Amino acid sequence: MVSEKIAVGIKNSEFKEELEELVIATIKLKKYSSQLFVLVVGSIFLLVLETFIHRKFIQYEKLVNYYNKYEHIDLIVWFCCVLFASIGIFILFNFQKLKRSGMIVFEELTDELDWSNKRKEFIRKPPIEARIVIKDFIQNTDLPFTVNGYGQIIYLVFFIVVILTSILIQLA
Repeated sequence: MVSEKIAVGIKNSEFKEELEELVIATIKLKKYSSQLFVLVVGSIFLLVLETFIHRKFIQYEKLVNYYNKYEHIDLIVWFCCVLFASIGIFILFNFQKLKRSGMIVFEELTDELDWSNKRKEFIRKPPIEARIVIKDFIQNTDLPFTVNGYGQIIYLVFFIVVILTSILIQLA
């Protein structure tokens, strides 16, 4: 989170609007990252639970040759698993959209400050507040436990695999 001192520095900056936009984008990216991580863990838990419950129902059905009165639990867990993965894909879409719009502000701001990753010397040294806000934004554009921008693809593939696996478990 942006400290009080940096917030005051942003308000005094000539790039106040752009820096505030990056701060807001950073906060939202952190929120989306946390939500996606929780959905990944929840999806894994529900997929394991669905597999366990489904296997137990199949074993019970073969032994007794009739449906258990708690069979609807299998469908509820399946629905929750698919719902978690679907919400994950939706949040991932919003994460990517926010990241793209934030990157536009980032690129324009760094161009304006004559400051880029390619150039090591500064024509004019940017204020510390601007550098902190920009670095905070860039560090939050990756998803948890991923690097180099491949996180969105990894998470998308994971959620699609969860949905397909969940459907296959139900069809088995």
